[in-house]
Parts: sequence; C-alpha cells; structure tokens
Amino acid sequence: MRIALYQPEIAGNVGAILRLSACLGVPVDIIDPCGFAFSDKKLRRSGMDYADQVDIMRHADWAAFRSVVPGRLVLMSSKATDLIGSFQFAPGDTLLMGQESAGVPDDVRASCDAAVRIPMAPGLRSFNIAVATGIEEHANYGLDFIEVSHTDESKRSPIRAEDTATCESLTVSRA
Repeated sequence: MRIALYQPEIAGNVGAILRLSACLGVPVDIIDPCGFAFSDKKLRRSGMDYADQVDIMRHADWAAFRSVVPGRLVLMSSKATDLIGSFQFAPGDTLLMGQESAGVPDDVRASCDAAVRIPMAPGLRSFNIAVATGIEEHANYGLDFIEVSHTDESKRSPIRAEDTATCESLTVSRA
C-alpha cells in the first residue's frame, strides 16, 4: 500500500499524513506542484520531525507519477459510489488523495482503477484529507478494536459514543 497526494495545497495536511505514514510504515508519493513551499514551517511542525522515517517520493507531475508507480490506483473521493468498508484493498494498491479544494481533474479520475468514499452525514462536502487518509488506513489495516481507558478499570470496554466524554486516553490495538 502507498499513499499518493495529488498537488496538495495545505502544508499541515501533508505533514499530518507524513506523520501517519511514518507510524504505519506506508510510503508516500507527492505529485507536484504543491500549493506551498515544501520546507514550509507548518509542514515541518506537523510531520517532518518524522521525515527520516517516511519513504517519500516526489514527482514533477501526474505523468511522471504514473510512469513509475505500479499497482492499482484507488481514488478516495466524496463523489465515489463504492463505500470504503466494502472495498477490498490489495497490498500493491496506491491510495490517491486529491487537492483539498478541488479533488482531481476528470482525466486523473478516469485513469484510476477504483474510487471509494467514506460515508458521512447528508449535506456535508468532505472530510479533511489527513482525516480521510487515517480512516482509509484504519480500513485497510484492520484496526478494528479501539479500547477506552477509564479511571475505573472495571469500566474498560470497546469505545461507544456515550463513552467519549469520560475518556482519559485511547489505546489502539491492531487486529
């Protein structure tokens, strides 16, 4: 699995995705041009302290990216009809995240092998791309058990909406 960012515009989002990728050991492709200077302070602050831990590949443009990245290309899109929970990811897949303001152009969308979306409440436009990337990695890696630590250890249980007000910390365990 790889993560590809198509012409990202917000340094903080890229930094958060790089940090996520470092923690999960997932390579990241950045398809230029970016909407910020790659050495931007916000990028460094939000993720680049993990830069040595991330396999980052920069590409001059879409054509350069497509010429070197193998496997299926799976677009994460709020316009997709297939839901992420019913999609079967494969080890060689690359998850493509579009620009924060515009997604991807039609020719890029057409060249993808699949497109998936995360279900959300009606009337809302989209998730933040860093959040969506984290949700996708959760779905792909099978991180399906989140446990809540309460002050009273006898109340430890899988997380539920009513538990969130009493959480002191979250422990994530891989399935």
